[in-house]
Amino acid sequence: METICWTVGEEYDDKALVRLGAVLRSLNYEQIDAWQGLGGSQDIRHWKLAGPDGHITIETETYLGLTIEGPMHAVEQLRQRYAQLP
Repeated sequence: METICWTVGEEYDDKALVRLGAVLRSLNYEQIDAWQGLGGSQDIRHWKLAGPDGHITIETETYLGLTIEGPMHAVEQLRQRYAQLP
């Protein structure tokens, strides 16, 4: 199964995070793990979720942005749903 990573937006974009949450709920994803940390100037938040198309990882990291990594089909479906939001 091919894994891909999609950069949704900037790590500080709360609107993007709220929109992404709406998409995840609509597709029945559930959080199975979460942690956050700070190392020097790097701030990272990490969530692992399980859904109908497998596990995905969402991270916000300083300078890297808001990213989703997981099976290609799952990430592409999230990207399409996200693009359809007003």
